[in-house]
Amino acid sequence: MATSKETSAAIADVYATALLEVVNERGQTDAVAEQFADLVAYMRKDTDFATFITAPSVDDEKRRATLERLFRGRLNDVLLDALQVLNRRGRAGLVEATQTRFRTRLQTQRGQVEVDVRTAVPLSDELHRMLQASLSRQLSREALLRCRVDDRLVGGLIVQVGDQCFDASITRQLATLHRQLMDRVSIELRRGHHYSE
Repeated sequence: MATSKETSAAIADVYATALLEVVNERGQTDAVAEQFADLVAYMRKDTDFATFITAPSVDDEKRRATLERLFRGRLNDVLLDALQVLNRRGRAGLVEATQTRFRTRLQTQRGQVEVDVRTAVPLSDELHRMLQASLSRQLSREALLRCRVDDRLVGGLIVQVGDQCFDASITRQLATLHRQLMDRVSIELRRGHHYSE
């Protein structure tokens, strides 16, 4: 049986797919993708605004009127109409999930894939380009790198594509080496080898 999170993701996917079809037909895909991403980024920064947009406790009619006042003429009409449909159907809480699914479907349509990269230090422009080219070849899709510095890493990098993770960090390599050494010492001790200081 599907969890409520899976059900919400499936519903968001339906709205995202419909929105993508409409904006593709109208040639408004890029504008809507950018505006939708900006709206969700703003929601993440302003929790009061996010609560107003998504909370089930907010009156649907009040939210509808406020969305019209704030965004009609500022947001693409198709995007605003999609937000209004979510609101009218009691799905306003799915705005962010719908944007995520919209972004994912658009990337699939364009032969792209998001890749999260964590490094110990910022990548230079040249290393960024080289890594992007290498990952694009390996994935047979254009890799869209989302890079961030992770202070916990000693060196190397961690690359994640969806559920797959490639850990080439020095921290992991040291942990692997430590585990191998401990295993070897354990085997040697079981065999009865004695080591003097």
